[in-house]
Amino acid sequence: MSASRFRPIRPHIPGATASVVDESENDTVNNVSIKRRSTACNECQRRRTKCISGIPCLECTKRNSRCIFEESSDKRRKSYERKIEEHLRYYRGLLDDLLEAIRHSSDDNVDRIFNIVRSGSSISEIQSMVKEGLSESESFRPAP
Repeated sequence: MSASRFRPIRPHIPGATASVVDESENDTVNNVSIKRRSTACNECQRRRTKCISGIPCLECTKRNSRCIFEESSDKRRKSYERKIEEHLRYYRGLLDDLLEAIRHSSDDNVDRIFNIVRSGSSISEIQSMVKEGLSESESFRPAP
């Protein structure tokens, strides 16, 4: 058999570290480290530069520009997820109302809703027409 070109794999020992570092050296590295945000400010994103330090960042300070950081632009944050969930709940409610209005409204109300949707109206206009159709259908619907 020929000799392998690769070195043998060392077995994993729980609690062992890969290398030993002098603690005093480690402390100086931690004290010198630069604080960075998870995303860059708007200006650094536009210029495609590193966004380093606080508010305002170093690049914005150098260029004397406004340093604006939007948390909603970072899609990894929980605030972004909450915002998306709120939007989904809103549109899900609108869709449920629209389906309810189509199922229980008169043909005239359904035609009005379709016409307003086809005309390219805004979502708020469509929503008000759907609510109007629902309120009219509830007044004519027999009690269970």
